[in-house]
Amino acid sequence: MDKLYLLKTLLTIALLQTVLSTSLVASNILSIGQTQCTANQLVVVDISIDNGNQFVAFQVDIPIPNEFVYVSGSATLNSVRTNGHLLNATLLSGGTLRIFGYSFSNALFLGNTGVVASFQLASGSNPGYYALNATNAVI
Repeated sequence: MDKLYLLKTLLTIALLQTVLSTSLVASNILSIGQTQCTANQLVVVDISIDNGNQFVAFQVDIPIPNEFVYVSGSATLNSVRTNGHLLNATLLSGGTLRIFGYSFSNALFLGNTGVVASFQLASGSNPGYYALNATNAVI
């Protein structure tokens, strides 16, 4: 058998194996939905997870811009995605909101895409564009 042909065949097989194994790797992605509001208004902020792998809990820190105030007690889970889960929302020092959704029985969150939780912010009187960024997210 020709050595060059054998080398090409082996390289092709290795390349196909790499491509196929890379495309089969699933990932879980947490995102914060875009929203808008006017001055001195309540706004609902959605937290979504698109998951290729099943998960039982998530945690995320969201620094709240100075122009907004977290509405205490407003964080809720989306009943369509939950399975007896609990939610804890805590405003940390420095104005960062930590949201933690979990299950004592390690029950899986339902579905593969969509909103898992939401919370409310009260806007101030200064108009502008304010970013909400997910930090320290763990799924």
